[in-house]
Amino acid sequence: FGRHVKNHLVDTFICDCPIKFSNRRQKAQHVKLVHKENYIGCEKCSFVTTSQQALEEHLKKHDPSMRQICDICGFVSNSSEKYAIQSHKAIHHDPVLHPCSLCDGKFNSKQLKIHMKSHQESVCMECGLKVKNLRSHMNNVHTPDHLKKHKCSYCTKGFNDVGKLQQHIFSVHTKERPYKCRFGCDLGYNDTSNRNAHEKKKH
Repeated sequence: FGRHVKNHLVDTFICDCPIKFSNRRQKAQHVKLVHKENYIGCEKCSFVTTSQQALEEHLKKHDPSMRQICDICGFVSNSSEKYAIQSHKAIHHDPVLHPCSLCDGKFNSKQLKIHMKSHQESVCMECGLKVKNLRSHMNNVHTPDHLKKHKCSYCTKGFNDVGKLQQHIFSVHTKERPYKCRFGCDLGYNDTSNRNAHEKKKH
């Protein structure tokens, strides 16, 4: 909830600097470093903190010599913390599966903890809607278009997912139907989900 409130503070802050921000994170970093006190930031990414110790620990992520490698699959972790590789192994390499009590899925212990969150709903403080992924909901529904990562070249719409942007362009602007039925009929669709639904229903 605290992060949610901070996002509103960033959105409502009127910055008179001659800068055009490409997303909320970029604006948040600028507001904290330039217009707030006691913040220090990473020169290589958008990380911002009030703690010198936290910044030094963060900088290890950008040091190739501090990265850890999984001895099973070769995955390279950007974190210098030992738990990073341990967590990776618990998620991807634990072969013991447990059934989910709420659906038919089976997962190892770490995956099951993550999966169970998909069955939980949160209430959005902005609109009152119950959602399974509050962060995704806030980014997609309540973030202004001009702060979203991907901008439409035809209009002012913005999207956090490049696939959604492409679907929007096909549907609204170019009217393209590039996803053809794979069973040989002449029908085409502007996204794969509609194409897949057609194939299941008709073929």
